[in-house]
Amino acid sequence: MRKKVIVIGGGFGGISTVQQLSSQKNLDIYLIDRRNHHLFQPLLYQVAMAGLNPSEIAIPFRKIFSKRKNVNIIMAEVDDIDLEGKRICFDNSWKKFDYLVMACGAKHFYFGNNDWEKIAPGLKTIEQATEIRRRILLALELAREAKALFRNYPPTE
Repeated sequence: MRKKVIVIGGGFGGISTVQQLSSQKNLDIYLIDRRNHHLFQPLLYQVAMAGLNPSEIAIPFRKIFSKRKNVNIIMAEVDDIDLEGKRICFDNSWKKFDYLVMACGAKHFYFGNNDWEKIAPGLKTIEQATEIRRRILLALELAREAKALFRNYPPTE
């Protein structure tokens, strides 16, 4: 009988787990992530600095696992987990599993000063990287305008 494995999270841990398990023919593997792509986070700084486009570091899960017939991709957020009943809830529906792997990743921490996030965004998502990029490019534009405005200041006589 085939076993059902649910992997929550498509980061490095989740991807690696699915790759390792997918060679087992007796397993049906379900990768659940709120996004439909794996994000290569080590290069997010390149997106923030306008060196790369977001699409260059976001690889669709379906492309990664296109040759793995026992891997299923589910784009959803997990709402609840019943470990005793071996079931998981997403999209307002409960699904049974035999094995569960949680590879949900991490998020930035502001040491209890969460208002810092407004002025110092984290760098864990494409949205955060593009926000940093926007702020840097805007600052450069403002600096250029200020330089042009004060080019001849102070006036010389």
